[in-house]
Amino acid sequence: MSGVEIRLCAAHERERVMAFLRQYWSAKHVLAHHKGLFEWQYRSVERDGYDYFLAWRGEELLGVLGFIDSRRYDPQLTGRNVAWLALWKVRDDAGVAGLGLQLLLTMMRELSAACFGVVGINPTHPPMYRALRYVSDELTQYLLLRPDAPTVLTHRPDDFVIPPGAPGAAQLRLLDAAALAQLDVSAIDDGQIPAKSARHFHTRFLEHPYYTYRVYAVVRADKPVALLAARRAEHAGVGALRLVDFWGDIAHLGQCGDALRAELAELECEYADLCAALPDDAPLAEAGFFALDPDGAFIAPNYFEPFEQRNVRIRYAFKGEAAPSIFRADGDQDRPNQLSAENM
Repeated sequence: MSGVEIRLCAAHERERVMAFLRQYWSAKHVLAHHKGLFEWQYRSVERDGYDYFLAWRGEELLGVLGFIDSRRYDPQLTGRNVAWLALWKVRDDAGVAGLGLQLLLTMMRELSAACFGVVGINPTHPPMYRALRYVSDELTQYLLLRPDAPTVLTHRPDDFVIPPGAPGAAQLRLLDAAALAQLDVSAIDDGQIPAKSARHFHTRFLEHPYYTYRVYAVVRADKPVALLAARRAEHAGVGALRLVDFWGDIAHLGQCGDALRAELAELECEYADLCAALPDDAPLAEAGFFALDPDGAFIAPNYFEPFEQRNVRIRYAFKGEAAPSIFRADGDQDRPNQLSAENM
């Protein structure tokens, strides 16, 4: 690539990246305008700059590839760091063959990461990722419906019957920052990939500047056995409880049937959903979850900013040593798409 330099984004180059996104990605994209969100998501915690690889030809910016290191939320996860690809765009008029791939290969070569992943990929990209020895598939959207809630957000076939769910043996304990910091997590299964931690949940969710998340301890026999992060999305005054991250054995979530239904009632939510790729999803059915068929007649929205009542396929790719448990909040899928003018 004669004349092209790929390097990390320096501190003074943020405005160039945001201008690039406005011109070549979308003039309305929130990260093209909102400096506060850009700072939160991409300001490096290790150096004076931003977590983007940039392709330059002289002073001309040809392409960008953003990434989110999981260790930004907990430095203790450095040895098990996952680098999540985010915004990735090369100008159509760049005139450099394979520049997008070179951005990706440079990131994989230069970052210190045990695994690499991306959630929300172009439907034409899985063959490229597989050629690089990534596993590529789709997230499944699992739904748990509140039996007594009116049907507003979802569209259901006339013959649809809500799957039964067992009460379950687990409780949900809502945690604030102080309670999370003092929580005994010794019983939580720590073999999950990507690796998570209590500090990860604190930084990623309780310190988020724009979304209000709820962090729960999943408790069995008075012992915390997992952590769950969720947030309430709303349309037309009706809520959906988005279960966006989980740390621990997924079997414990399958024991939260009545606990989740109680949360849905308290928060006035029609349903809870979990978008995930799991090595074993069988335990979820115990609580009453069912897997949405994206081509089926049952419709559950995935987009709330703005609201769209349609099913959505979310593709992912992951490169690591073992089967991952990927959730909506991994990477940049669970971020605001609409924000006020503050920090614009």
